[in-house]
Amino acid sequence: MMLGRFTLEIFESRIPDAAIGDPQPAGPVEIVAVDASSTGLDRLVLPGADATAATVETRVAEGDVALVARSSVDGAAVGIFWLCPLVHRDRFCGDYSKPGDGFVYGHQLFVTPAGRGQQLGRFLLDAGRHEAARRWGSGMRDLVATTNAASLRIHRAVGFRSVGFLDGIRVGERTLRRSRARG
Repeated sequence: MMLGRFTLEIFESRIPDAAIGDPQPAGPVEIVAVDASSTGLDRLVLPGADATAATVETRVAEGDVALVARSSVDGAAVGIFWLCPLVHRDRFCGDYSKPGDGFVYGHQLFVTPAGRGQQLGRFLLDAGRHEAARRWGSGMRDLVATTNAASLRIHRAVGFRSVGFLDGIRVGERTLRRSRARG
């Protein structure tokens, strides 16, 4: 029987209408939004990321959008960040699986080893905030493990604010959860 504890910090961010833009990182990448109208979804399966071609197709068909950082040298995907307007994809989040009024969830920010050290995580996260505002007129909510120091730092640097925590205990396939406010 698997037993584990976790604490996720809940972050939120909204972009004022006047500030909605299309941030692009400086350097050898471009960030593109991939949705149900896109082709070549199989190229979103990155080595080391938690996705298969079938999961990518399902997520896009259900309305999720992938922001992909592509190398301008060879077009290879070097980072990905999912925006989920209807439901968070982590089954352990329980009641927090619905983003709530005026929000979409950010999920699975991943940068390949080849893309690390170029601030791609920060650029993808910021692009996610802008894409959520542009596409859905919404803010973005994200859940970050309190043990993930790099992600916590990036969220704060990009302008997210911490609004609370989600604590949980996993026992086999069951999860007990409790949310608590910040402070």
